[in-house]
Amino acid sequence: MQHPDMTDENFYGYPPSTKKDWIRQALIETGANNVEQLMFNDEFEGLVIPPFFAAEDRGPGNLSSLLGNPVFRREQWENISFIDLDNDSPDVISAVLALGIDGVVMQWSGEGDLDVLLHKVKPEFLAIWLKPKGNAVRVLQQFLRWADANISEKSQLRGGVLWDALVMGLRSKTTQLAVARELITLHGLTRDYSGYRGLCIDFSYYYHSRFNVTHEITYGLGAMLEVVDILTSQGEVLEEVLDNLFAFISAGSDFFLHQSKIKVLRIMFRKLLQLYEVEDGSHALYVFASTSDDNHDDKDSENNMVRNTLEAMLVILGGSDALWVKGHSEDASAVFSRRTAANVSNLLRYESHFDKLGDAVDGSYYVEYLVETLLQKVEKTLAQLEEDGGWWKVFPRLNKGPKTTEQ
Repeated sequence: MQHPDMTDENFYGYPPSTKKDWIRQALIETGANNVEQLMFNDEFEGLVIPPFFAAEDRGPGNLSSLLGNPVFRREQWENISFIDLDNDSPDVISAVLALGIDGVVMQWSGEGDLDVLLHKVKPEFLAIWLKPKGNAVRVLQQFLRWADANISEKSQLRGGVLWDALVMGLRSKTTQLAVARELITLHGLTRDYSGYRGLCIDFSYYYHSRFNVTHEITYGLGAMLEVVDILTSQGEVLEEVLDNLFAFISAGSDFFLHQSKIKVLRIMFRKLLQLYEVEDGSHALYVFASTSDDNHDDKDSENNMVRNTLEAMLVILGGSDALWVKGHSEDASAVFSRRTAANVSNLLRYESHFDKLGDAVDGSYYVEYLVETLLQKVEKTLAQLEEDGGWWKVFPRLNKGPKTTEQ
């Protein structure tokens, strides 16, 4: 029988504090005139953040139970490193493959013989994320020819193509028709490989273009809608298109905000499935995450290692499927730099046991507040984006100069 004191709210001899008590005490200690003065106003993100949260601040929905769904949280993730087939020697490639990793980002121009460059690589045991230089279709075709010769069945190939046709088309001022043709070709080449995804939605592009998180998610989802609409209008099967999509995101310095970003992205993907009347709950968005490109200054390499570790933690806790920890210094091409980067992910798995603890922020009122707030903002801005004509019409004219919350 449980001791009655163990369930008594007055166990410590005094009644529990209420939110009103906390507010009253905070006003006394800070000298503020009202609780509004204790709020933090993040003008860039367009967020007003209260100084503390309580259970009563939870929204009326079932957000907490939703975030606990296995679809929205991942305990296992793939540890990804990097090789450059145009510049790395065979010895460097072999050294990188021996880092205890699950996959690589493989940058390649299409030049050279893959049988020579990858003579020790067995694709059935390694996820390969192809990062094309130049003509993405040509590079992908050459890679798939090599892969087909080295696997016994298409399902053994894992990874994807790190090439957002819309973003790259925008950069090169390609016509919408040419981009559509490229998307159709990329999808056609990869749709029969169940573990290899050919339709990348590069959310990191909007982050590095200095849009805030709300607009990063909005424009990424807007691009996703464009891709789906283009392909289905050409007779492609909706479910096959959805399963061939993946999101590429970059972590940021705000631990809880960028963790919440991933959760919001997954929830919004589920909402899009409902919009397309997809009843099968097995479709889940694959999220490939990397640490930020900002952590490379040689003068700050030790702090960069700490930043990369925190960013790795947040994308794991956010529920990413793959994690690419980039180098801590400007010489990111060195094997040592790639080894220390890969070890961040390995240490979080094998020593900190992040693959065992589940969602460490489950039940956090602050995270729930961020997710709920971002969801409302994204739904509003995405609806406005579609009303204004969609990504292809709206985003190119916004893609100029520093961004503000007004944009």
